[in-house]
Amino acid sequence: MAKKTKKTKAAKPESNVSWSEQARFNGTRGVSLNARVDASVVMGVISKIQERRNGVARPEDYVEESRSTRSPTHKTLEWDDTVAGERYRLEQARMAMRCIVVHYASDDSEPRQVRALSSVVRDDVTGYARTLDAMQDEVDKEYILDHALSGLKAWRKRWAELNEVPEARAAMRKIDAGISDMRSAIASMQ
Repeated sequence: MAKKTKKTKAAKPESNVSWSEQARFNGTRGVSLNARVDASVVMGVISKIQERRNGVARPEDYVEESRSTRSPTHKTLEWDDTVAGERYRLEQARMAMRCIVVHYASDDSEPRQVRALSSVVRDDVTGYARTLDAMQDEVDKEYILDHALSGLKAWRKRWAELNEVPEARAAMRKIDAGISDMRSAIASMQ
């Protein structure tokens, strides 16, 4: 059975300034866009796609819109298939390593699952180690907890505007408590 979707218009900015004029690159780690392309230009292209597609822009639409060398967003994507292919394979490898979970039971708790591998840094090399082994190493454990804390903070910041919804407000309080607990755990390790 096909999933029903509600058709709604995208929210507009509160001021008279267009979305594209408000756009700025966030500088998110792991995301690299060509600095010669302004964020407002990228947002302008995305807005045009959204106008044609009921307020929704898909990545494949963006790629198609950017394909022409005359497109203002052409330089935001890698068009050398050798380079792009290798980067995609690396991302697939990261995903394969991140999505494996291990189910285990301890004497004092119900069965749990944990990621089999966690990102760690050893000898200035970032890679993946067995999570349960890494949590036994103080340096790896601190790195994993710090990374988890950063993730909690990022999630909290990303969804802060939902604070007006009562259920979201309760979830935010839990996230805030988790952040506080994580800070205490990291501080006690030092």
